[in-house]
Amino acid sequence: MNQVKPDIIADVQLIRPEDGGRFSATPDDFFACSLIINEIKYDCRIILDCTGRLHPGEERRLGIKFLNPNLVASYISVGSLFQVWDGKVIGNCTVVKIIET
Repeated sequence: MNQVKPDIIADVQLIRPEDGGRFSATPDDFFACSLIINEIKYDCRIILDCTGRLHPGEERRLGIKFLNPNLVASYISVGSLFQVWDGKVIGNCTVVKIIET
């Protein structure tokens, strides 16, 4: 199996349902969503194939692959804070590493 190579590593935390987050865990292998960066949504995949599903209220250091990394490259730096969007804000993430290609 070819593993997807992330563009960034980030600490991702899903918001608990009682705080307005999603009610169920993500899929096991990846989670298709958007990150809100400077008020614009960019499609990405949160990579979960090595760690399994992420539950609401849980935080984990994960790889993220952007569908078009060139669009977001100039907006991302270590320490950048973004919101996770899936129809509404369902989480937050902090960039801890940028993977150079």
